[in-house]
Amino acid sequence: MTLVLALHSSSDVLGVGVAPLAAPSSPCPEPGGMDLRCQAFPLGRALSNQLFAAVETVLPAGQWTRIGRLAVALGPGGFTGTRLTVVMARTLAQQLAVPLDGVGSFLLMARRLQLREPTWLVQPLPRRGVVAGCFGPDPAAWSGKAARSG
Repeated sequence: MTLVLALHSSSDVLGVGVAPLAAPSSPCPEPGGMDLRCQAFPLGRALSNQLFAAVETVLPAGQWTRIGRLAVALGPGGFTGTRLTVVMARTLAQQLAVPLDGVGSFLLMARRLQLREPTWLVQPLPRRGVVAGCFGPDPAAWSGKAARSG
Protein backbone atom coordinates (compact mmCIF):
# COMPACT_ATOMS: atom_id res chain seq x y z
CA MET A 1 0.00 0.00 0.00
CA THR A 2 1.34 3.43 -0.99
CA LEU A 3 1.38 6.07 1.75
CA VAL A 4 1.32 9.83 2.15
CA LEU A 5 3.57 11.30 4.86
CA ALA A 6 2.67 14.72 6.30
CA LEU A 7 4.94 16.90 8.46
CA HIS A 8 4.13 20.08 10.41
CA SER A 9 6.62 21.94 12.61
CA SER A 10 5.52 25.56 12.40
CA SER A 11 5.17 25.61 16.19
CA ASP A 12 7.09 24.03 19.07
CA VAL A 13 5.21 20.78 18.41
CA LEU A 14 6.14 18.51 15.51
CA GLY A 15 3.17 16.81 13.88
CA VAL A 16 3.71 13.64 11.86
CA GLY A 17 0.93 11.84 10.01
CA VAL A 18 0.76 8.85 7.69
CA ALA A 19 -2.25 7.61 5.72
CA PRO A 20 -2.91 5.45 2.67
CA LEU A 21 -2.59 7.42 -0.55
CA ALA A 22 -5.90 7.43 -2.44
CA ALA A 23 -5.89 7.04 -6.19
CA PRO A 24 -6.01 10.41 -8.00
CA SER A 25 -9.54 9.75 -9.29
CA SER A 26 -10.98 8.54 -5.98
CA PRO A 27 -12.45 10.90 -3.40
CA CYS A 28 -10.62 11.52 -0.14
CA PRO A 29 -11.76 8.89 2.37
CA GLU A 30 -13.54 9.92 5.55
CA PRO A 31 -11.16 10.21 8.55
CA GLY A 32 -12.87 7.34 10.38
CA GLY A 33 -12.56 5.04 7.40
CA MET A 34 -8.83 5.12 6.77
CA ASP A 35 -5.74 3.77 8.45
CA LEU A 36 -4.47 7.12 9.72
CA ARG A 37 -1.50 7.27 12.06
CA CYS A 38 -0.49 10.58 13.55
CA GLN A 39 1.42 11.80 16.55
CA ALA A 40 2.45 15.11 18.08
CA PHE A 41 5.94 15.55 19.50
CA PRO A 42 6.50 18.60 21.78
CA LEU A 43 10.18 18.91 20.84
CA GLY A 44 10.77 22.66 20.84
CA ARG A 45 14.46 23.31 20.18
CA ALA A 46 15.22 19.57 20.30
CA LEU A 47 13.60 19.21 16.86
CA SER A 48 16.95 19.39 15.07
CA ASN A 49 18.21 16.36 17.00
CA GLN A 50 14.95 14.40 17.22
CA LEU A 51 13.26 14.94 13.83
CA PHE A 52 14.22 11.63 12.23
CA ALA A 53 13.53 9.64 15.41
CA ALA A 54 10.07 11.22 15.71
CA VAL A 55 9.19 10.44 12.09
CA GLU A 56 10.45 6.87 12.55
CA THR A 57 8.12 6.50 15.55
CA VAL A 58 5.16 6.93 13.19
CA LEU A 59 6.71 5.37 10.06
CA PRO A 60 9.91 3.32 10.49
CA ALA A 61 12.67 4.16 7.99
CA GLY A 62 12.45 0.69 6.47
CA GLN A 63 8.95 1.58 5.23
CA TRP A 64 9.86 4.96 3.69
CA THR A 65 9.98 3.33 0.26
CA ARG A 66 6.17 2.96 0.58
CA ILE A 67 5.81 6.76 0.53
CA GLY A 68 4.11 7.88 -2.68
CA ARG A 69 3.54 11.53 -1.76
CA LEU A 70 4.71 13.98 0.89
CA ALA A 71 3.06 17.05 2.38
CA VAL A 72 4.74 19.67 4.54
CA ALA A 73 3.44 22.75 6.33
CA LEU A 74 5.12 25.95 5.13
CA GLY A 75 4.19 28.29 7.97
CA PRO A 76 3.82 30.94 9.11
CA GLY A 77 5.62 29.83 12.20
CA GLY A 78 9.04 29.28 13.63
CA PHE A 79 11.65 29.68 10.91
CA THR A 80 14.10 26.98 12.02
CA GLY A 81 11.52 24.28 12.78
CA THR A 82 9.64 24.89 9.55
CA ARG A 83 12.87 24.95 7.56
CA LEU A 84 14.03 21.63 9.03
CA THR A 85 10.87 19.75 8.06
CA VAL A 86 10.74 21.39 4.61
CA VAL A 87 14.34 20.28 3.96
CA MET A 88 13.62 16.76 5.21
CA ALA A 89 10.46 16.50 3.09
CA ARG A 90 12.21 17.88 0.01
CA THR A 91 15.13 15.49 0.40
CA LEU A 92 12.83 12.49 0.84
CA ALA A 93 10.72 13.54 -2.15
CA GLN A 94 13.80 13.87 -4.34
CA GLN A 95 15.32 10.57 -3.24
CA LEU A 96 12.03 8.66 -3.57
CA ALA A 97 11.01 10.53 -6.76
CA VAL A 98 7.56 11.36 -5.35
CA PRO A 99 5.48 14.56 -5.38
CA LEU A 100 5.83 17.06 -2.54
CA ASP A 101 3.01 19.42 -1.57
CA GLY A 102 3.61 22.52 0.53
CA VAL A 103 0.57 23.67 2.50
CA GLY A 104 0.18 26.91 4.45
CA SER A 105 -0.42 26.46 8.18
CA PHE A 106 -3.27 28.98 8.13
CA LEU A 107 -5.03 26.99 5.40
CA LEU A 108 -4.70 23.84 7.52
CA MET A 109 -6.23 25.67 10.51
CA ALA A 110 -9.04 27.16 8.44
CA ARG A 111 -10.02 23.80 6.97
CA ARG A 112 -10.01 22.22 10.42
CA LEU A 113 -12.18 25.02 11.85
CA GLN A 114 -14.77 24.51 9.04
CA LEU A 115 -15.39 28.26 8.82
CA ARG A 116 -18.88 29.36 7.79
CA GLU A 117 -17.94 32.95 6.96
CA PRO A 118 -14.77 34.82 5.97
CA THR A 119 -12.44 34.88 8.99
CA TRP A 120 -9.01 36.40 9.53
CA LEU A 121 -6.37 34.20 11.12
CA VAL A 122 -3.62 36.33 12.66
CA GLN A 123 -0.24 35.49 14.16
CA PRO A 124 2.16 38.02 15.68
CA LEU A 125 5.76 37.36 14.66
CA PRO A 126 8.59 38.24 17.03
CA ARG A 127 10.64 41.12 15.63
CA ARG A 128 8.76 40.98 12.29
CA GLY A 129 5.23 42.34 12.75
CA VAL A 130 2.09 40.35 12.04
CA VAL A 131 1.10 37.83 9.38
CA ALA A 132 -2.56 37.20 8.58
CA GLY A 133 -4.77 35.39 6.10
CA CYS A 134 -8.49 35.58 5.36
CA PHE A 135 -10.26 32.25 4.93
CA GLY A 136 -13.86 31.10 4.61
CA PRO A 137 -16.23 28.38 3.45
CA ASP A 138 -15.67 28.79 -0.32
CA PRO A 139 -12.16 27.46 -1.05
CA ALA A 140 -12.18 29.04 -4.51
CA ALA A 141 -12.91 32.51 -3.16
CA TRP A 142 -11.01 32.32 0.15
CA SER A 143 -8.09 29.98 -0.43
CA GLY A 144 -5.65 32.12 1.47
CA LYS A 145 -5.59 35.77 0.54
CA ALA A 146 -2.68 36.71 2.76
CA ALA A 147 -1.48 39.98 4.18
CA ARG A 148 1.73 40.83 5.97
CA SER A 149 2.78 43.91 7.90
CA GLY A 150 5.87 45.01 9.72
